[in-house]
Amino acid sequence: MGDDRSEWLGQHHARRRFLRLPVSLPVIARGPHLGPTALHGVVRAVSAGGLTVEFPVSVAPNSVLALVLQMRGGAVEVEGRVVWNRAIGGTIHHGIAFFEPKPLEFATDIFLSESR
Repeated sequence: MGDDRSEWLGQHHARRRFLRLPVSLPVIARGPHLGPTALHGVVRAVSAGGLTVEFPVSVAPNSVLALVLQMRGGAVEVEGRVVWNRAIGGTIHHGIAFFEPKPLEFATDIFLSESR
């Protein structure tokens, strides 16, 4: 796959500002638009710029969320804004953008620690 992989990575990187890494990580979300209820979901991808998260319900774009990533090594708290949502199967996928990009190590550390 050598040359094909390099070509794919080049095209993928050209379309996106941040490299996305696949994960499957429980998350708890809270925010003004959610009221007092915590929303439980699963992070499906992580990058230095944000997350892709599945929730059982739709959260409106521009909603601000405080997220607690439930990692093996302990909880990690981040904040972001919903930039898109899309129904896929029985869940709603949400794109969450961080207010400020994280260091690249943020995404790679999560990916590596949760991929064991």
